[in-house]
Amino acid sequence: MVRGGGRPVVPGRSRAALWLLCLALGLGAALAVWLSTPTYGLAVAPDSTVYLGAAQSLLEGKGLSDRGVPLTHFPPAYPIALATAARLLHTGPFTAARYLHVLLFACNLVLAALLAYLCSAGSASATVAGMLLLGVSAQTLRSHLNLASEPLFLTFTLTSLVLAGQYLLRRRSGWLLAAALAGGLAITTRYVGVALLLPLLWVAWKYTPQNRRVRTTVLALACSAALAAAWVARNVALRLPATNRTLAYHPLELERLREFQAALSELILPGLSLPGLVQTLLTVGGLALALGSIAFWLRKARTESPRARAAPPAVGLIEVLLILALSYVGVLLLSLTFLDASITGGRFVLIPHTMVGMAALAAVYQLAGKGRSALWWGVLLCLALSLVRNGQEGLRLAQELRAVGHGYSGQAWAESPTATAVRPLPTELVLYSNAAEALQYVTGRETTFLPRMYDPTSLIANPVYKQELDRVCRECREGRAVVVYLYQVQGRWQYGTKEELLSLCPLDYLGQWSDGALWGKAQ
Repeated sequence: MVRGGGRPVVPGRSRAALWLLCLALGLGAALAVWLSTPTYGLAVAPDSTVYLGAAQSLLEGKGLSDRGVPLTHFPPAYPIALATAARLLHTGPFTAARYLHVLLFACNLVLAALLAYLCSAGSASATVAGMLLLGVSAQTLRSHLNLASEPLFLTFTLTSLVLAGQYLLRRRSGWLLAAALAGGLAITTRYVGVALLLPLLWVAWKYTPQNRRVRTTVLALACSAALAAAWVARNVALRLPATNRTLAYHPLELERLREFQAALSELILPGLSLPGLVQTLLTVGGLALALGSIAFWLRKARTESPRARAAPPAVGLIEVLLILALSYVGVLLLSLTFLDASITGGRFVLIPHTMVGMAALAAVYQLAGKGRSALWWGVLLCLALSLVRNGQEGLRLAQELRAVGHGYSGQAWAESPTATAVRPLPTELVLYSNAAEALQYVTGRETTFLPRMYDPTSLIANPVYKQELDRVCRECREGRAVVVYLYQVQGRWQYGTKEELLSLCPLDYLGQWSDGALWGKAQ
């Protein structure tokens, strides 16, 4: 129920029971991460090795760097969080990451509940539904089981939105500035967090009295951009690229759009091999229904409260979620087209999916007459079907991680015959590889990447590729280096196939195994 001014009110006992349930669900999520990672820890991917290296460098007092190179390609917040957790727990960054992600999963679910509560004006069923939309998602679990920045980014994003909701409710500028600061932390966790600027500035401009509008908007911009600006200034001062990305035009291919469409359908019904047409109907139809429900509710609410500042806070917050989803997709498309052509995977559609889904749940709840109609229960039934499928896929992921691990920290890499053959090689021998970060993580041997034919983010060809490869070949023929070519690493076309490499640089096979080969000068 809602009192004048749109402040949500729930009877005392019901509200206490609601938050006890939300807290229990958050603790259950934390337990899921803990029980999935006792043997192998979190899954380690290529990006994870950079975060771990930067965190370890920070602990050693060498600043944020990896392989002796200052960190620029990734923002600083996540490696700083890893280093801080490691320091507090008196352990290494990899072990500390497990504890950090357990805490973040619980926090993210409670924050999602708070956001859904504000969007639905205090509805218990809509709060739990919004919390489960995020918490039972297999992609959410996968993100928290991987050693990556997504969980921390999600924490800062949800915190910013909850604080913005408090500003809409209480209209005190401190809440908005706190939301802007949390948004700034999100940007320094993942660069795509810049998408938060648009909804935050929109709130500052639209929902602030005219006599304070300009000042509040400028302060919100300063709070949200200050940390990112300081990071960019640090990179420029070191005479490095601001974000280690080159501005270059690479047209967005239809295949990429299909990839993201498949990722979106995977969020709804994961683990199912659906025909292309079914995937299209599922994603486009579901998105159209969700956006249609939101638009219809916003129009209805605006008609009832024509003055913007007189509208219930839930209306403004639903608008914020919708603007963030659109802004996020826009930033992603711009980045794919001009900055980073290597962006892939379902993790990049989790934020817009959650924002639109949570806004749609709140809108349908209001349209259904505070959840008292068959429409609301029909929506909950559809959500339940999706959650069941997500729960099954999440359980499979957790069991697999617990049994054999995943990524470079898993059993497959620990038992790699190629890595086993590399470990006893003379320490003075230089190692080159198409998966240098994997080999270095698994063996502890310093490894250098092979020359790249092109930059995978900008797709710009390397003008000195032939000279760099000739130098590697010369070192190998002189017996000072070897090439370790790993077969099980996918998507490394910038280093060339083994046939392309051997045609340009004929070397002897020093050994070949199921997952890789060793090339150099035969004795």
